Amino acid sequence: MRASRSLGFFLVVALGACTTQEMALMLDLDLGQPSSSLTYYKDVLPLAQQHCTSCHYPGGIGPFSMLSFEDAKPHAQVIAEYVRSGLMPPWKPADGCRPLRGTRRLSASEIAVFTGWSEGGARAGNVTDAPVITPPASALPEISARLEMAASYTPPANETDHYQCFILDPKLVADVDLIGYDVHPGAGAEVHHVLLYPASLTEAKALDDASPGELGWTCFGGPGTPSPNTIGGWVPGSSAVVFPANTGIQLTAGQILVMQIHYNLSYTAAAPDLSKVDLQFAKSPVALHAQVQPLLNFTFSVPPGAKGYDVNAQLKTPRARTIWGVLPHAHTHAQRMHVESDAGCMVDIPAWDFHWQQMYFFDDALALAPGQQVRLTCTYDNPGATALTWGEKTSDEMCLNYLYVTP
Repeated sequence: MRASRSLGFFLVVALGACTTQEMALMLDLDLGQPSSSLTYYKDVLPLAQQHCTSCHYPGGIGPFSMLSFEDAKPHAQVIAEYVRSGLMPPWKPADGCRPLRGTRRLSASEIAVFTGWSEGGARAGNVTDAPVITPPASALPEISARLEMAASYTPPANETDHYQCFILDPKLVADVDLIGYDVHPGAGAEVHHVLLYPASLTEAKALDDASPGELGWTCFGGPGTPSPNTIGGWVPGSSAVVFPANTGIQLTAGQILVMQIHYNLSYTAAAPDLSKVDLQFAKSPVALHAQVQPLLNFTFSVPPGAKGYDVNAQLKTPRARTIWGVLPHAHTHAQRMHVESDAGCMVDIPAWDFHWQQMYFFDDALALAPGQQVRLTCTYDNPGATALTWGEKTSDEMCLNYLYVTP
């Protein structure tokens, strides 16, 4: 994470070899108590719930849970090292753009609590000091439907990149407004990304039936259904997505979801995958129906050996639109992703990391007048001997941003 930070943060990183007390003196921090008195229940758990447990909960994307002392204590030194270096919690956007919901960046004093707890012996403290345990921030507040593939699927072992589509049927008997979703990849080592598309059961079943003898159907380029407009998806680093209040995406009675999964076997052997999706529906109709609109450039060519090569895309709004959030997407050659509008910077990720991608929602929605533009700049390094172009393989590239918009 190389986003812009306060001077204090850089000093904390630079003084990483110092003890917490030495750091406190140099930075003029008031810890309020020596590191030896910092405890898990009183000091660490409240911060963990605020910044960490959206990933570090039982079954979460984090490699261990931080919701219990027994789970967190064995990893106290690792926790201290990662927060001191700024690698955790992961937060890629730089400061200076539109304020974002759910910022995970730690302050210098919060870093000092984690490091001081580790240096002080990672003590439990008194359990009565613990805050009330709340559900992980990444979990949906309520699950209206749990969907999963009809059976596990193993991608072809002889294909480095493979796209397969599966039918997920929420059995909708009436129109509903989708206000949140949570994708759970089964075989995380081989799942590159997941996209969800609404479709009619008849159209999707026709595609499925045309591929006898296998689960789902091969679907490079898209699901193959008419008007494939995505409602969202999952990329490495994503957690549950909860749409801004009073907004949602309408699903009509009888509609199903097509789940397109990109499997990549560059670094792992083919294994059975059973991915799942949780959905949350509004209890009453939302005020604003949203769409997920792509902004992309698929005709670029990054020359061999190029460094810091910019690819641009722009979108002019034909009528008034409100933008609530953005999701930049690229692969492993990207160095920076920058999204802006005529009203200013929307999000800037100066040190792109393929493994930490997510939808970023704004604290306050952005209203654009007719004719105003949204612009995307993707910056790449191409160390290869051939041009780098748009493609669906992990070794190819994409210059893409999704906009969550309402009228």
